[in-house]
Amino acid sequence: MLWKEVKSWCKENGFKTDRTKIKEEENSYNYTWFKIDDPSISGTATSVSKLATIIYNVITDNKYVEYQTKYQEQQALEDFKYE
Repeated sequence: MLWKEVKSWCKENGFKTDRTKIKEEENSYNYTWFKIDDPSISGTATSVSKLATIIYNVITDNKYVEYQTKYQEQQALEDFKYE
């Protein structure tokens, strides 16, 4: 994912994002975000993909987290069947 694409997508969904370079010699950034109409909803991320995942979870009320939890439970059941 490109920073510009994610930044634009966040803006379309009502979020303000910014990035700060952590180390000059490396391509390392810290990403900050907040919801424009409710600045108390905010946070930081260490990568563009993590930023996108966090914003998606806020928008969908943790739909991605629920999917991952269900997937892990299914994997655990399948692993148990084969033991």
